Amino acid sequence: EQEVDSKIPEAPTVPYVNPLGYTWDWEQRQLAVKGVNVRLSQTEEILLAALIKKKGTMVTREDLAKEVWDTDLDTCAGLKMNVNVFHIRTKFKKAGIMKEVLEVLRGKGIRLVDSSIPEEGRSV
Repeated sequence: EQEVDSKIPEAPTVPYVNPLGYTWDWEQRQLAVKGVNVRLSQTEEILLAALIKKKGTMVTREDLAKEVWDTDLDTCAGLKMNVNVFHIRTKFKKAGIMKEVLEVLRGKGIRLVDSSIPEEGRSV
């Protein structure tokens, strides 16, 4: 059985533009919603960037714990992840994006919602 490579890829050089109305500038590590910069903590930046790199793909909490905190997923890392996901969602809503930006599936992981990816192109 072939093993799937779920590692987070390197950052692209072109800014990511999401159809919901926000952009992510890889060089500046800056989120802008409808042209207005949104302040993120360093951890929120790393977490969001990891999810953008794998947009449309469910990323396991284990892979995110390695990428964001360079650790295995334990209770502490899991709680930190929950808090940071909550903060990111809240900041998007405060900036005017009411649609869900991050999809969390219990037991599966977290996926960045990107409506430009057809449903059949998204992985669980």
